[in-house]
Amino acid sequence: MTADPSTPRKYSQLVPFVPGDPRINRKGRPKTIDAVRKLAQSIGEEETTASGETFTQIELILRDWAKSKSFEKQLAFVQYAYGKVPDHVLSDARDLSIIVNWDKVVTHDSHAIPD
Repeated sequence: MTADPSTPRKYSQLVPFVPGDPRINRKGRPKTIDAVRKLAQSIGEEETTASGETFTQIELILRDWAKSKSFEKQLAFVQYAYGKVPDHVLSDARDLSIIVNWDKVVTHDSHAIPD
């Protein structure tokens, strides 16, 4: 098969699936978030060697987040380590009442200097 010069290269190399093709994912994608979590945990527990020391994958990720210059990674590291900062409001709007007293309103004329 010769590639047509007008056809982009990435499309000229595509081959459709055939029965018995080794590229077919027989197990499929994880069906639930629990399966994804289990897979992520098993990958995170895998050991690897870096700088002559043995670390787990999750430990390397957390160390990278702690040393990162990216604020989002630093924030994620702190939240995983110490918990998320609560973002609830201290006062409840249902208990709040606003009272406006129009008797003591200061107008522009009241600031004028008397003659």
